[in-house]
Amino acid sequence: MIYALQTADPKARVLVTVPTHNAVDNMMRRYIQRLQKQPFARKTQSDLVRVSTEVFVDDLRKYTCNAMAGQEIHSDYKALKKATEMAKRSDTIFTICIGAGIGLNCSEFFDIVTVDEASQQTELSSPVPLVKGCSQAILVGDHVQLRPTVNQTALALDFDISLFERLYTKVKHSKGNGVLRALILDTQYRIHPKLCEFNSGQFYEGSGPEPESPSHSIVVLTPYTRQAEVLKRMLSSIPYRIEVSSIDGFQGREADVIVFVTVRCKEHREIGFLKDMRRMNVALTRAR
Repeated sequence: MIYALQTADPKARVLVTVPTHNAVDNMMRRYIQRLQKQPFARKTQSDLVRVSTEVFVDDLRKYTCNAMAGQEIHSDYKALKKATEMAKRSDTIFTICIGAGIGLNCSEFFDIVTVDEASQQTELSSPVPLVKGCSQAILVGDHVQLRPTVNQTALALDFDISLFERLYTKVKHSKGNGVLRALILDTQYRIHPKLCEFNSGQFYEGSGPEPESPSHSIVVLTPYTRQAEVLKRMLSSIPYRIEVSSIDGFQGREADVIVFVTVRCKEHREIGFLKDMRRMNVALTRAR
């Protein structure tokens, strides 16, 4: 999507935001891979910037502000000034959503701002990348998957409803005024049709998938964090690489094979927070 937007408008400056640092890294890798497939792409290393205070993996380190400035920017004013100037000349910035409001990005204007996994972000955090203004804002999410995680006080005030969900609901139930537009992606390329048949009818009004690639990765999903920890210990001795995660922790990701461990119900036969259909939807739509 980012590449397509910049192809349509080569001069556009784009701010790409996602909820977590790991997600930023994954997004940036995919973008770089997409650029490398284009023989006439004219972007250079200085056109891309990864803004964060986190420790980086080696393959993305050269895109950080510290690498661009040649030293640690937070302890040297001249290095910070140099990094700021280089960031101003860059046309594609990657950072976490909250990070877009601090540091090098805090006073920058972007032509296009994208907020990925916007349905997982609280209504207070989603506007952070947008407050300095932009010509076009794109929020990407799925409001029938998990909402943002908030405490009980915030939950009672409906703070678990994301800005994405509020705007989507408003657009869906209005005739539209041209300012807000909702686009539903009704075709996806990772889940086998048989695996997605139930979710397609129950959650997505019958939109159908198209399968993509053969299986390689295996992930074990469970609703409970402590159960995930137990399973990690149990599987640590086998000679295969099998990831274990909670459902909430795996939203936004996918694997070729998903083993869904439902554990068991309580003695009173209650299913706890699995009664949230969004959580069940996430669990059943992670497999390719």
